[in-house]
Amino acid sequence: MSQRRSYPYAKIANFGQVQPVLLTNAVGLSISKDIDTTFDTGPTSRLFGPDMPNAQLYMAEKCSKQWDGACEFLSRNQDGTKCNAGKISSPLFQSPPVDGMTIGDFLVENSAVRRFCDLSSCKISEEPYNPMDPYSPMVRSYSDCGYTKCMPVCMPPDDPDNDILLNKVLDKPDRHTDLLVNMYRNVKDRQKYENTRIGMIFSLFDTYFQRQSQSSGYTGYTGPRR
Repeated sequence: MSQRRSYPYAKIANFGQVQPVLLTNAVGLSISKDIDTTFDTGPTSRLFGPDMPNAQLYMAEKCSKQWDGACEFLSRNQDGTKCNAGKISSPLFQSPPVDGMTIGDFLVENSAVRRFCDLSSCKISEEPYNPMDPYSPMVRSYSDCGYTKCMPVCMPPDDPDNDILLNKVLDKPDRHTDLLVNMYRNVKDRQKYENTRIGMIFSLFDTYFQRQSQSSGYTGYTGPRR
């Protein structure tokens, strides 16, 4: 047998020289959970999936910056049995969820708050999406900071009818009342939004708060009137 013959085997001395790199596909692990993703991630699969806090926080931040196909796919998740784990912690966002709110509704809500609201008063906390991966992307959450309350200031975009995320909020306004009321209270010139979808919501709030004022002598709206 020739001494120069090659064998399709690695030498024992070369074993372990190649260091595997664990790459966390945060989007893929966040938008679905099936037998394939469970098999791929192994025992840590319980840490991932659309209902998990890391997934909801990651996708809310991502989709607030750019609404793409993954965001659209997750927004159609009809699972209504889970909690909103990506919601910001703030006294202004404490209304109980409407019956039947889904994971898709949570994504729209959480993404819209991060996009349309100034969160500079809130404490920002970061942690790895996948604690087992040293290269894992980070997830960000917002909350009170000691005695300083997290008080988001939300405003509609300049071209509201052409904003896909705001339109998704307005498709189900009853599920996003905290956000819409916050916008209403912070808009000083509501005439700017006349003849728009958000302007119609503001008109409804006008009527509602006026009736509240007439019946109780107090109005929940404290901003300027037209």
